[in-house]
Amino acid sequence: MINSSNDDLIIAPDIGKASDIYISNPFSNKDAEIFGYKGTLEVSGNMSVNIVLQRLYSQVKVEFTDQDLSAVKKIVLNQLHEPFFYSPFATGLLNPILDQSAIEIEDDFQSNKQVIFNQFMGLLNENKPVNYILNVIGDAGVLQSFELSSSLKNNIQLDFRGNLLEGAPNNVAFQITKNENWDGENEVSF
Repeated sequence: MINSSNDDLIIAPDIGKASDIYISNPFSNKDAEIFGYKGTLEVSGNMSVNIVLQRLYSQVKVEFTDQDLSAVKKIVLNQLHEPFFYSPFATGLLNPILDQSAIEIEDDFQSNKQVIFNQFMGLLNENKPVNYILNVIGDAGVLQSFELSSSLKNNIQLDFRGNLLEGAPNNVAFQITKNENWDGENEVSF
């Protein structure tokens, strides 16, 4: 497992057997690039083996089409779905992750009209529902609050695109696209 980020991963505190092993990433660790390997290695003496690590995350991008975002000072994102975890040796493990961290971004949203974060998925090949609440904050407090929902599997880019401020608070509509061939390294050799 390779974790390219400033924060530690969440790992099982007590490991007595292989089925106790799990790993996750705090949601607030939004830029983490995590790669791992699942396979069988047979060690028979002194040897050298090239292992190809796979990407264990997907990228979520929220693009804003508003003309004027000068009132936006901060965006806070929370995940409403259960946190994802990867347990390579146990398929029926109940979710051990209690991550309630948030992503907080303070930026010049007038010039950078997007929020990008990496969602840890593990080696998940089937779509799972994702649900985020996005709070838009200005000088006077919350300007807008709404949910973004879709489904996601490992190693794709999910793009929400729409107006951040314009329209009624409960009438926010975003286009949703999924790119299964997005840029960035999806494998690394170790």
